[in-house]
Amino acid sequence: MVLTIKSLAQDLNLEIDRGGTWRYEIFLLDPVETIGEGTEDDLEAVSPLNVEGWSFYADFKRSRNQPESVLSLTSENGGLEVLNASEGRLQVLIEHSQTSLMVGEGVYDLLGISPEGDRRYLLKGTWLVNPTVTRTD
Repeated sequence: MVLTIKSLAQDLNLEIDRGGTWRYEIFLLDPVETIGEGTEDDLEAVSPLNVEGWSFYADFKRSRNQPESVLSLTSENGGLEVLNASEGRLQVLIEHSQTSLMVGEGVYDLLGISPEGDRRYLLKGTWLVNPTVTRTD
């Protein structure tokens, strides 16, 4: 799956099959300027968001106020990987060993932190794990 987003928190509700590998590629865009008078029909000139040196974090929780995460993905643990920094390409990866431990539903968000310390919430929404029948482990 591929998603193109502007560098603002965009809603995306996720459905994940329990025990399956879940991989999503994201293209991050940075709005440069609005062409027109600022109405919804006007076009925005955009360029890829250069994420060189950025760190990324995503927490999956049962509810927003829950202190513990069901799953934490980071650029350090391989769950969030920069595929091409200058093109703003990022991959979200949840391994089958992780989805097999997930049940139910909850909320998540994806945070990017620039080398200057700027924080941008890029994605947010709900997650739902679909039960599956076939097991190989």
